[in-house]
Amino acid sequence: MKNKLNLGDLLYRSKLFVEHAGIYLGSDRVLHNSPDGNVQICTLDEYSAGKPIKVILNQLSKEKQNELLHQAEQLISQAKHYGILSFNCEHLASSVLSGSSTSEQLQGVGLGAAAGLLLAYSNKSKYSFLFLLAGGLIGCMAVNASRKYDFSI
Repeated sequence: MKNKLNLGDLLYRSKLFVEHAGIYLGSDRVLHNSPDGNVQICTLDEYSAGKPIKVILNQLSKEKQNELLHQAEQLISQAKHYGILSFNCEHLASSVLSGSSTSEQLQGVGLGAAAGLLLAYSNKSKYSFLFLLAGGLIGCMAVNASRKYDFSI
């Protein structure tokens, strides 16, 4: 299945309760951003960390592929620091692939946390923080469960 990967494909692998995003750069290389190493390029095996990789195919033109490789080089040279709320792995992937820095998982956490707080408030619970945490976790898990992948390797 590795030979089905194309430059620019969006990769996800499980990392506890979240999915870690990366972009396939061809030649067994993955661009990703992680708290322990910031923006980096590693091998596909290093990225997988022994876990299955879920793939969303991107059919990029040669021009877009060249732009992606140029952006990857720029991001590595900038040594931009990881930020869970401002520049996480999904922010990196979405900004490179679409030009818009977003994180679906953070959006799910936010919506879930808000729903949890509303539920705690409506039940007059003194455990609002637990409702917030549970709602955030459920929101993130719901986003990841609803994401459509083309295949896994």
